[in-house]
Amino acid sequence: MESLNFASALEYVWKLVQGANRYIDENRPWELAGKTRQHSLTGSEFPLATKEPSALADANKEELVTVMRTLVAALRLIGKKLWIFMPETSGRIFAIYEQEKIQRLDEILFAKRSNS
Repeated sequence: MESLNFASALEYVWKLVQGANRYIDENRPWELAGKTRQHSLTGSEFPLATKEPSALADANKEELVTVMRTLVAALRLIGKKLWIFMPETSGRIFAIYEQEKIQRLDEILFAKRSNS
């Protein structure tokens, strides 16, 4: 039987997460939604998606829907691949999709680790 390589599996999941982050940075869904808000830590203005889709220009609306559907699919895949390593976090990801309408999470799925 071949040995399992958990490090490679986690590296694959991490690449999925990095790819999703890069996709967000490149497509800027908050700009497609056309809204800004002040950042709580830096005080600088940053775009935030708060407009209803019906209020968006048709071109932006179509692109925003495509971007968000792509991100939903990426998050589902990440949740599926994480299950063996982080079953609770994976379960919270899948719980998002059990709702009729996807809601904002009030919790952090992946907390940053402190070096201290």
